[in-house]
Order: sequence, then structure tokens, then C-alpha cells
Amino acid sequence: MQSEQDTSKSQRQIYNPPDIHPPVPTYSHIAITPISDTARLITFAGQVGIDPQGNVAPDYASQFELALENLSKCLAFANCKKEEIVHVRLFIVGKPGVKADEEARKSLLGKFWEGMQPPPDTLLYVAALALPELLFEIEATVVGKL
Repeated sequence: MQSEQDTSKSQRQIYNPPDIHPPVPTYSHIAITPISDTARLITFAGQVGIDPQGNVAPDYASQFELALENLSKCLAFANCKKEEIVHVRLFIVGKPGVKADEEARKSLLGKFWEGMQPPPDTLLYVAALALPELLFEIEATVVGKL
């Protein structure tokens, strides 16, 4: 893991894993900030269904699955475990109650959490995301050991 900026003043480290899509210049994928002698706060930018080449997955379920894969890659890059996630936010374009979307969300999150008790989450239905073709985004916050 190599920081992409000098952290001598803020101690915050910024990272962009090479195996997910590069971020636009307005954000980074991961920020790691020491919060005590033994703990660090890790915030992950919202992950979406875009592959490393910049292609958007074609539908809601495949975007959801790819976004979870991207989050998993970010967690691994930051040496974090799913058990260290303290909060998740889910952003879904559209309106609640679309049965196929709800079933896909429950199934894919069940696989992601692998039977463990998931952390608190916030589920938001939104009008749009950063690109018009995006249908889902997930962001996470971790408190981990130094």
C-alpha cells in the first residue's frame, strides 16, 4: 500500500487501489486516518458497478454485485476485514418496492456478509448518481486496528 500524497501534516493517507476503476480527480477511493494509538478510521468512497476498464455493468443486479466486489477489493487493499465495518450506506436509484431489485439486494448482501451479523446501514432511494447509467452505490466506514 503506497500513499498518493504527503501525509506528514494530517496523518491522513489517501489510496486508490489499482484493480478497480480509477476515480475522477474530485475524490479518492480510500482515506485512512489514525484516531488513537491503536485505531484507525477508514472511509471508503461509494463503490459502484464500474469495472477496472471503466465499463458500467448493464443492470441493477450486476451493478450491485460489481460494487460489492469493488468494496471487497478496497477492504483488502486497506487490510480491513468485513467484521471491522461499522456502518454502510446503500444508494439505489428509483423507488422502493421493486420486488426483483429487493430480492437481488437481499441475496447479494447475504452472500457478501457470509452469514455474519451485518453492521448498521442506511438505505437511501435517490433520483440519480454520478453517472446517468448508475443504479446502485455502496459506501462503508471501518474502525480498524493500527
